[in-house]
Amino acid sequence: MMDANEHVIIGEFYKQLTMEETGLELEDISHKAWEKTETNTHADGSIPIDGVWASKSLEIGGFKILQFDESVGDHSTMIFDISIRSLIG
Repeated sequence: MMDANEHVIIGEFYKQLTMEETGLELEDISHKAWEKTETNTHADGSIPIDGVWASKSLEIGGFKILQFDESVGDHSTMIFDISIRSLIG
C-alpha cells in the first residue's frame, strides 16, 4: 500500500512497479474497487494518489475503499482480503 502523491495509474512510480523490466511485475488491485470512475483518495484531492499493488500469485478475494468519514486520517482507508492458501503457500 502506498501514498504516491501522484496519479496511481499514470504516474512514473506506477510504471516502475508494473513493468516487466524491473522484475517486480506487481498488479494494481485498488483500481478494481472503483465503480465507474476513479475516485480521489485524499480528502482535499481530485485524483487517486493511494493504491495497493500485489504479486500476481496472491489471491485477492475482496477489496473495499472506505469513505473519508469512515477512514482514519485524511486518506481513504483500503481494506482487502488475501486467501490463506496464497499467503502461506
